Amino acid sequence: MFFDRDDAGRKLARALDPLPDDALILGIPRGGVVVARTLADELHRPLDVLVVRKLGAPHNPELAIGAIGPNGAVTLDQDVLRVLPSVLAEYVDQEAMEQLREIQRRLRGEGAEPLVLAVPVAPESAAHAFEKEADRVMILSTPQRFLAVGQWYDHFDQVSDDEVVAALRGVA
Repeated sequence: MFFDRDDAGRKLARALDPLPDDALILGIPRGGVVVARTLADELHRPLDVLVVRKLGAPHNPELAIGAIGPNGAVTLDQDVLRVLPSVLAEYVDQEAMEQLREIQRRLRGEGAEPLVLAVPVAPESAAHAFEKEADRVMILSTPQRFLAVGQWYDHFDQVSDDEVVAALRGVA
């Protein structure tokens, strides 16, 4: 359990220390940037943002049914899925893994070696998927009864765009 995103970032920093001197911390908008800001500050490393990839609909990849971030977190557009009831969980899982691999391919193409994937909390199934895609995986908690990230925080407020910009500028 984490008090808030800053607490999660501090705990991740302790678990990851030491990191290579040239390590770059990447955060995923929005809440992940707050965690990453604290992590970067604790480890005295630079911070940048990593944008997510769209998950396209079957037979219509331009229609977004959701998005995936580099940590494997998938967000689905429930309104679109109601209109497209034939979208199967298998398809979503396969599409998500393809997009996650693309994110990691691009990171490696930018010289990211080794690729360390770190998140405070994730479902156990995601942890196994991450192990195949990263050189090192750090997940502080993999609860069996995982419903949502927010359930593992005492304070899990929405993060505004202004808060993300402030975090990227190094303003707490």
